[in-house]
Amino acid sequence: MPEHDNARQVPAGGLVTVAIRNLEGELLRLRSGEITNDEFRPSRTSLGVYGQRQPEEYMVRVRVPCGSLTSEQLRCLALVAREYGNNAAHVTTRQNVQLHWLKLDKVPEVLWRLARAGLTTLQSGGNSVRTVAACPMAGACPREPFDVTPYAQAVDGHYLGDDAVMHLPRKFKASFSGCPADCAYTSIQDFGAVAVARQENGTERRGFRVLLGGGLGVYPRLAEPLEDFVPEEDLLPTCEAVLRLFNRLGDRKNKQKARLKFVLQRLGLEEFRRLVQEEREALRAEAKLLSDTFPPDAGVPLAKPHPSEKAEGPADPGYVRWRRWNVTAQRQQGYSTAFVPLSLGDITSEQMEAVANLADLYAEGALRTSQQQDIVLRHVPNSALPEVYRGLRNASLTDIRAAGVADVTSCPGTSACSLSLTASKGLARQLVERLRDERYQEDPALAGLRIKVSGCPDSCGQHHLADIGLQGCALHASGRLYPAFQLFIGGEVTEERTRFAQTVLKLPARRVPEAVARLLAFYRSQRQPEERFSAFVDRAGLDQFRQLLADLTHVTPPSQDMRNFIDWDSTTMYILQRGEGECAV
Repeated sequence: MPEHDNARQVPAGGLVTVAIRNLEGELLRLRSGEITNDEFRPSRTSLGVYGQRQPEEYMVRVRVPCGSLTSEQLRCLALVAREYGNNAAHVTTRQNVQLHWLKLDKVPEVLWRLARAGLTTLQSGGNSVRTVAACPMAGACPREPFDVTPYAQAVDGHYLGDDAVMHLPRKFKASFSGCPADCAYTSIQDFGAVAVARQENGTERRGFRVLLGGGLGVYPRLAEPLEDFVPEEDLLPTCEAVLRLFNRLGDRKNKQKARLKFVLQRLGLEEFRRLVQEEREALRAEAKLLSDTFPPDAGVPLAKPHPSEKAEGPADPGYVRWRRWNVTAQRQQGYSTAFVPLSLGDITSEQMEAVANLADLYAEGALRTSQQQDIVLRHVPNSALPEVYRGLRNASLTDIRAAGVADVTSCPGTSACSLSLTASKGLARQLVERLRDERYQEDPALAGLRIKVSGCPDSCGQHHLADIGLQGCALHASGRLYPAFQLFIGGEVTEERTRFAQTVLKLPARRVPEAVARLLAFYRSQRQPEERFSAFVDRAGLDQFRQLLADLTHVTPPSQDMRNFIDWDSTTMYILQRGEGECAV
C-alpha cells in the first residue's frame, strides 16, 4: 500500500496531503530539469524542509503544537530518524522536533510516514503562522488559573492550512502561558497570551493578558501589552485582527524589517491597539467562540496499578537526587511531572523509544517538549516515580538537572545550519561536560541559572533571555579570522519581569569555557543570600565582569598558538562560511 493511502489520518485533512503531493510533483520537475533549485525552494520551505550546510543534506522541522506528542508519535520520530537520518532528533526552543541529515529524494516518504502518525511539517517554515507554543506544564501547573492547552490548540488548528496566513510579510509566532512565570516566553512572541481568571458576580470569567510584537534576532524587542484582559470568547477575533493588520501593514520589501515588531515600532502601540479594536469589532460575528467549542480542562487522569517500589526505593541515592532535581508536584493530588533533560536538545532513537515506553506505562501515553529543549512526562502517579527513574537511568537520561546550569540550550550551529557563524553546539557540549559535575549541579546558587548558546545573531538559542548568553561571531587577529562569541549576561524571565541580557565583550570560542567558569566562581563567591544572577550583575556592574575576563580576549598569532583559530568540533583553521537563509523564502 502506498504511504499516502492513509492520508485520512493526516492533520488538517486533505490540505497536508495536497501539500506533500505538490512537493512530490515539484521534486520530479526539479530532477527532470524543468525547474531550478531556486524555483523549487518555496515548495519545500513551506513544508519545513531546509537545506543544511552540508551539500545534499536536509533538515525537516516537525510541528509539535503546545509541545504535545503521543507515545506513538515519538516512536514514529524515532523510526524516521533511524531509517532516514542520523538516528537522532533535535528538540527546538519552540517545542518542535527537527530531523537532520535527510536525503531530498526521501523527504516525501518521510512526510508520508509522519502524516500517518498524525504529524505534519506544514507551516513549520515560510512566512506563515508557525506552530503555536504553550507552557509544558499547562494543565498540571499548581499556579495556573486554568489549562491554556485547548485554547492554544484551537488557535493552532484554526490557522493550520489556511492559505490566507501562508503568505504573510514574515513569520508569525504565538505562545500561551498558564501563569505569570511565563514558561512559554510570551514576552518574545508576535502574539503572546497569559491566562487570567476574574470573578464577576460570583462566577469565574476566563481570559488572557495579550502581548504583541516581541521577538529576538538582530533587533530584539520585548512584546507590549495589547490588553490586560481579553475574554476567552474574544481570543480568536483578537488574534485574527492582529494577523489581518500585520498582513496589510507589514513590510514586504525588506524582510529584515518585516516582523510585526517593526509595525508596532512604526505606528506606536496606541494606534495599533485602536486598529485592533476596530478590526475586532468587525470580526466578532464571524469568529467561533473557543469556550463553546473546546473544553477548558482535560480533567484529572485516572491512576493505573503499578508494581511495588522494590528495585529503586526512596533510599537509593540516585533516585533521591533525580527526584529532587527533575520531579515537581502537579495540581492533581498524587501525581507528579518528571522532566527529562536532553543534552543540547538531542535525543537518540533508542532514547525516544525508551521515553515512549515510559509514557505508555506511567504517563497516559503522552508527553510534551519544552522551551528548554527537554521532554516532560506529566500525570505520573507518585507510586510510579521509581520505575520512571529506572527507565530513564537505563536510557542515560538522569544525569542533568532540569533547568539547571548544565541544562544548556543550544541551536545546531555549524553542525547543520547554513546561517551559523560558529559551532554553537560544539561549544555547548564543552560547557555541559564541565558543568555536569555535581559540584555545579548541586549548588543551590546555580540551580536555576540558564546558559543559552546561538551560533549567529538570529538567536535560535534564545541567548538574549539567558543568565549567561553566547552569540557566535567572527573576529580578526593577525590577518586571519577566528571563531568567537559575544558574551551576554543578566537576562531573565521571571514573574516580576522579562529583560534582555546585556553585552559584555567578545571572546575567542576556545576561551569561552574558562570565561564561564570564572563567571560562575565570581558569582558563587560574591553573591548575597538568595541573590539571583541578574541582580548580582546589576550590583556588581558590567565593568567588573569585563575586567574579570579581559585577559581571555587576547589572541596571539597562529604561528605561536593556533588553537584560537580552530572552532570547536573542527580540526582545521577557521573559515567563515555562511549561506543564504531560507526562513523567509
